Amino acid sequence: IVEILWNVCELPRQSTRDIKVAAVISMGLVPLDSAPADAAAEEEDYKGAPRTREEQIDYLLEFFLDENAKDRGYLVRAHAPRAICKLMENLDQEVYTEKKKAIVKALAPFVKKQGKGEKELRQSASLAFGLLGDLDGKDDGDDSDVKIREGLISASTDTELQVKNFSVIALGQVGGRPGTSDTPLAGESDV
Repeated sequence: IVEILWNVCELPRQSTRDIKVAAVISMGLVPLDSAPADAAAEEEDYKGAPRTREEQIDYLLEFFLDENAKDRGYLVRAHAPRAICKLMENLDQEVYTEKKKAIVKALAPFVKKQGKGEKELRQSASLAFGLLGDLDGKDDGDDSDVKIREGLISASTDTELQVKNFSVIALGQVGGRPGTSDTPLAGESDV
């Protein structure tokens, strides 16, 4: 199934925009198994369809960030962050933390006042931050949640009304989710 969805996303002019949107959303609903912990990186230059959930996440993140591909319009790319967040559910904690750091780093330029990209991309990235973030502090060596809250607070002052509103909604989601570190409510005063 994932290979078919990948083909719809990848082949130039294979489908109309709404079909590509459906493929991106669907990829988030069809998680593959995670790579075994002891699996070595097989082929570093592999360019085919994702074979593991981690590869699905990487592919969708790359898809979102690829602003130069003619067949990847921003309205299609705007659906990738939500699909990524769905794939993050129930991942092994170590893999989750690693992927979360990469996602936050990649989406952070879109989630701030007057952020990068079209408003639809900024709206989508803000909503994704609401799904990923919690109230953890920096004490566990992972500052992703702090960066999420800082980005959303900044984006909540954006001049584009929907970005602003989605950022406030996302802050509410983050504020309602205690963290998993030794200080699970460290960011409570931020929100």
